[in-house]
Amino acid sequence: MYADLLERGRSRGEGGLSPRSVRYAHTVLRKALAAAAKRHRVVINVADLAEPPKPPKPPVKVWTVEQVRGFLEHAKSDRLHADYRLSAMTGMRRGEVLGLAWNQVDLETGTLNVRQALVLVDHVPTVSLPKTERGARPIALDADTVAALRAHRKQQAAEQLRAGEAWANVLGLVFTDELGAPVKPDAFSKRFGTIAKLAKLPRLPLKVVRHSHATLAMAAGVHPRTVSDRLGHASVAFTLTTYTAAVPQLQRDAADTLAALVNW
Repeated sequence: MYADLLERGRSRGEGGLSPRSVRYAHTVLRKALAAAAKRHRVVINVADLAEPPKPPKPPVKVWTVEQVRGFLEHAKSDRLHADYRLSAMTGMRRGEVLGLAWNQVDLETGTLNVRQALVLVDHVPTVSLPKTERGARPIALDADTVAALRAHRKQQAAEQLRAGEAWANVLGLVFTDELGAPVKPDAFSKRFGTIAKLAKLPRLPLKVVRHSHATLAMAAGVHPRTVSDRLGHASVAFTLTTYTAAVPQLQRDAADTLAALVNW
């Protein structure tokens, strides 16, 4: 029945329904059969055994390199400028950035190691393991990001001096509020939205920074395995499936490369 709805489900014979509409039909039918099973009208709710079509994933929305540059330019005046730069230049998840500790950062070699993430447990910030098994990973940093982190460390030391005994950074986090407490994830996302609005950028969630890092890296020719490793994805296949369609230039480069090989 679901296959028939997908092919010719429109009432006037004008083609099929969308996967989303078929899933609505599945939901209604499943609920109706559940009521019938409760009244012993049917032996089993067969809709529980059926697999409705999955709706296509919406395309990943990303910023252009000019938009990323504009965002970072407007973020320079923000107290957590280094935080936003780190997010943009590494593709780290929000929790990974906010949960980063100084003992996981080596500014001399320009590397950091993702070992934990900041999460809320009963509205209390705490650290936990990364989202995936491959989430624990080393990440190389560019020189400008290292410089931003050095400046941030000096700023944090000054804030600690002013706070005195009130300083609360018991976890040794890189990014905290003015008294050393962890930065609340929702507050971080809200500040991101404010900066993006000032930069006159499309209204998108914070994940756009991570997605943009991935697509720009792939468009620049960075090997998918390297991109996947930096993002901490479970597999390279997931990286390719998620981001290849968002980088049309990859198709053009493939066509030109093949043509150059064949037409030598």
